[in-house]
Amino acid sequence: MDYPRICSLYHRSLFCDATGLSVVDSLLHFIVSKELEFDCIACRGVSGVIPAAVVAWKLDKRLLVVRKEEERRDSHSSSLLEGWLAPSYIIIDDFVSMGGTIRAITAAIEEAHRGYNLPSPDFRLILVYERERNRLTNCSGIPIVVA
Repeated sequence: MDYPRICSLYHRSLFCDATGLSVVDSLLHFIVSKELEFDCIACRGVSGVIPAAVVAWKLDKRLLVVRKEEERRDSHSSSLLEGWLAPSYIIIDDFVSMGGTIRAITAAIEEAHRGYNLPSPDFRLILVYERERNRLTNCSGIPIVVA
């Protein structure tokens, strides 16, 4: 018996075909080839967590997940952040359209750093993997690169 694939067009590249692995491979290749220096990968939502977790694990980097408001209400945890704070970050996401997700991620991390009396975080790069949908080249002064 064949079982059907269930996924939206939105998440198709991660769940429903071999491109999910190529997304992770392209992110890894970019980070390693550019010799990026950073301490932690930050992400948000399913489209960020899946590749970010694998990349963080492969590179032995820390991971920080910033939850969406609706996830905090309807989840086992009401924590805004899950993972590790660190001095420097790259953010992995599928694409940046208007910058709202990136601003939410950076604001949450900045607030956490203040709350723990840590130095301001250094956001090094926003790394996206949906070339066709990406609309910006920087957000809040942080460069955006398509892997």
